[in-house]
Amino acid sequence: MVGLYANKWSSQYGRAINEKKQLSGLARDWQRGLSGITPDQLAVGFLTLEKIILSTPEESWPPAWPEFRKLCLSKNKANSPTLDEIVSMLISVSARQGSLARRYKHPMALAVSKRDCVDMFALRTAKLVDAKRMIKPAYEQCLKNGWADWTDDDLKEPDSGQKAIGHDKPRNKAAGVSAFSAIRAAL
Repeated sequence: MVGLYANKWSSQYGRAINEKKQLSGLARDWQRGLSGITPDQLAVGFLTLEKIILSTPEESWPPAWPEFRKLCLSKNKANSPTLDEIVSMLISVSARQGSLARRYKHPMALAVSKRDCVDMFALRTAKLVDAKRMIKPAYEQCLKNGWADWTDDDLKEPDSGQKAIGHDKPRNKAAGVSAFSAIRAAL
């Protein structure tokens, strides 16, 4: 953890070894708290912390052992996209074409978009730095709590005869061209 957090770790938790060359009380708490965690699960926890730190290095503080244990045990972390990747996916979501899996590219992007704090219109019209700030809380919440994988419905392509979202009538190209011609003539 010192490698990830440097002085922030030391100032918050102190040294792991005391002057008698024994584990400090806090280090023993971490040892007990992480018992049963496999090396692969530890790797997932560290990968997740690294993504959180990289997304906001100046704001990231070391977790307590229960929070780190939760990161280690949560699923989907090893293949989780970065904050930048999620923002890019959400900005480019196609509103009406294809399955949810095709439009959102990753199940975490769909999970982030469903959070109450995410306004997709504001996200698409915001500057990149503001978009990252808007998405960050939902992104970190998904990193900590996980997200659902694609369901069969998410993978299903809409029927070609199915109406597009937000359209009550089928599209008629000739009628559209005629309407635009009438508007142009009136102007």
